[in-house]
Amino acid sequence: MRLFKRLDFWLIAGFILAFFFILPFVPVIDGDTFYYIGKARRILATGDLFNSQVLMTKPVLGLWFMALSLKIFGLNLFGVYFWHTIFAAASLCLLYYFTRQHFDRRTALYSSAILLTSLMFFYQTASPMLDIPMLFFLLLGQILVLEYLQTEKPRYLYSLGLAAGLGFLTKGLLPAALPFLTAGVYLLVTRRERVWRAGFPRQFGRLAAAGLIFLAVCSVWLIPQFQNHGVKFGAALYSENIERFFHPIDKTGGYREVSSGVQIDPHLNILYLWLGFLPWSPLIVPALHAAYRNKYFNRRPEILFMLCWFFLALFLTSVSGHYKGPRYLLPLFPPLSVLCGAFLTSSAANKYAKIISLSFFWTGFVLAGLALALPFIKYTHGERVYLPVVLPFLIYFTLSLFRAAWLFRQNSGLRHTLYRTLASYIILFVCAAILLPGVQFPERYANPQTRTLK
Repeated sequence: MRLFKRLDFWLIAGFILAFFFILPFVPVIDGDTFYYIGKARRILATGDLFNSQVLMTKPVLGLWFMALSLKIFGLNLFGVYFWHTIFAAASLCLLYYFTRQHFDRRTALYSSAILLTSLMFFYQTASPMLDIPMLFFLLLGQILVLEYLQTEKPRYLYSLGLAAGLGFLTKGLLPAALPFLTAGVYLLVTRRERVWRAGFPRQFGRLAAAGLIFLAVCSVWLIPQFQNHGVKFGAALYSENIERFFHPIDKTGGYREVSSGVQIDPHLNILYLWLGFLPWSPLIVPALHAAYRNKYFNRRPEILFMLCWFFLALFLTSVSGHYKGPRYLLPLFPPLSVLCGAFLTSSAANKYAKIISLSFFWTGFVLAGLALALPFIKYTHGERVYLPVVLPFLIYFTLSLFRAAWLFRQNSGLRHTLYRTLASYIILFVCAAILLPGVQFPERYANPQTRTLK
């Protein structure tokens, strides 16, 4: 049957299988998830929607969704995962809709498939926190920005104020500010080509109205907190949203990551991006190079906007002194997925086939070395419990990269790489569900093997 040969069918089936059928059996292992579970349970226990009796700088919208999910399904894995999985699916649908509108169905399908199967997006979807909901509102805001820049219809700008407000209520300043910053960079780059149909006074009035909508949405959370905690809340909010990203205030492993000063580490960002965007990392450099030249995409403004979004987010995270890992680079993943999807459906992909093949091979070679070294590493905090979970996944994942190296040389590697990547993630989840020990929240979870909810 043709249905079973369609890429979209297998992607939807793989997503449902992994997240709605397998994940309810996989223990929660990320300590931050337990933090949010605790806040959501406090909301349910006290009826205080804002947790206003304690000074808390984490916004409340994600906590409300988690509390609602726990209220409906109970304190179990399905209740913890459900709301988060819905946001992941909505993010993919939003990216597909946008790319379908501005490119074509094939590009939209490739872009969504690349985002879904990228390692850090897949892992973050399986780690219920605030990153995936944040990504949804950020993606919505960026889409609305581009629509307004291209059409100048006021409804897009007013909707942006609403989306930015909801993004702020989800995870602070980043999802609220990044769309406006991206618009500024894009306008600066296209200043010689930009001709506004509406004059400056009208543009300023629309922007002010969008700002008022944003403030009205944010006030739902800000006003109760200021009423209860006053200037202490303002200082804590500044520290959480501004200072923490330019000064190393976070602790990791019981010690400060950096003692003082500002940490600038673009080299680590590149490494984190390469790891987080696997298995598609070998496409990053060719896709960015082809997008920069842009002749392969008929000088599309959407390609330029995606480049502005990508490089702005990369710059902001590179100059941040905040302790980072691949999950802090999630805002880069949607534009990169679109650039890679458009790259693979254009004639440009044929010209880079040899480079892509070599990149897949050497990436697989490095991961093979890692897989061989893992059993011989001395683990000091109980991490060895994860070894039988990670090794089968890593072995199959690495073999998939070697296979992709051969297939992309023949310009036929995308579908097979997608299928093998989904299969490797399912292997990972099945091993985690079977092999990881679990305890009931809120037991102590000082060590990795004792802090899982199962």
